[in-house]
Amino acid sequence: MPPKNWEIWIDTQISPIIAKWMADYAGFTVKSSYALSLNSLSDAEIYRIAKDAGGIIIMSKDADFSELIIRLGSPPKLIN
Repeated sequence: MPPKNWEIWIDTQISPIIAKWMADYAGFTVKSSYALSLNSLSDAEIYRIAKDAGGIIIMSKDADFSELIIRLGSPPKLIN
């Protein structure tokens, strides 16, 4: 379970319905990339925005985020 001050951001290839379900049923702060207006940005841009924001966990099926975090470090954290 993420700390209370963390947010989970759901990447574009995962349905925004998952974000709503997680927020409603698990009690986490969860936002889809569409709700955040990040859906048209590159993974590198999303990574930078998440890193600057702090306290972000990205949920993604995309291997690019794993590579970015390995290369550039965490945060953000990743559920892949």
